[in-house]
Amino acid sequence: MITGKKLESCFGLFSIMPFKKFAKHLFLRFAQPRHGIKKLMINGLEASFYTKDYEQLHYLSQIIKNKEIDETILLGHLLNILKQGDVAYDIGANIGIHTIFMAKKVGSSGQVYAFEPETTTAKMLDDNLKLNNLSNAIVFRNALGDRLQEGELYINDKIGRGSLSLIKTDGKRVFQKTTIVPGDDLVQKENLPIPKVVKIDVEGYELAVLSGLEKTLTRKECIFLYCEIHPTLLPAGQSQDNVMELANRLGFSPIQIYHRGQEIHAIFEK
Repeated sequence: MITGKKLESCFGLFSIMPFKKFAKHLFLRFAQPRHGIKKLMINGLEASFYTKDYEQLHYLSQIIKNKEIDETILLGHLLNILKQGDVAYDIGANIGIHTIFMAKKVGSSGQVYAFEPETTTAKMLDDNLKLNNLSNAIVFRNALGDRLQEGELYINDKIGRGSLSLIKTDGKRVFQKTTIVPGDDLVQKENLPIPKVVKIDVEGYELAVLSGLEKTLTRKECIFLYCEIHPTLLPAGQSQDNVMELANRLGFSPIQIYHRGQEIHAIFEK
């Protein structure tokens, strides 16, 4: 219940806080679940996530908001694919929605490797893994690409932390520097097992990630590829067709394609 005292306390902040920041504070104050932990249920699996700030709570609240285009359709498909003992890669893991549900599905005999370069977000991912008592997921704080180089993560302050991208577009500023490594080099260096499933969500950097992971993706053990394509964020000269064509050259055929706003969510199978 929202008491008068709570309202008085919140609106007392209005005079010293910009409206947008105040609105976020208000949302977090009254929508945050008990103990700051939100539970999600997908395909019979339950997972818990910390909601330490507005961006986390808003992101988690949107997951199941629209059942026609939400993450549960796509993640549900991946969970149906995965079995006990399987290996999966989560590239662009964010705070771990896919990582945690996939780790729960593959069980202690399986493994999930998550790649999240942004420092604070990777820490959130680690915290969420501990919250769910999962020890079968490993987090790499690297960005994947097609060559070894130093890069920059850009953020659009109007959207929030979830908009972090290695692609610079109008309205974005440098948020953090990061090391970009070819996925195949990291797989070889760390002696990682070949995954059955690879999920990619890298905000316009799709072609570079796919190119740097070609050797791994062409292995026969790698059967499914789930890629979020962001046509409006792709670098000049690249298009969604280029992403689809590269996936095809790597041996994958699209089996399901969803349109979610300006994004394309494609599931491929060999």
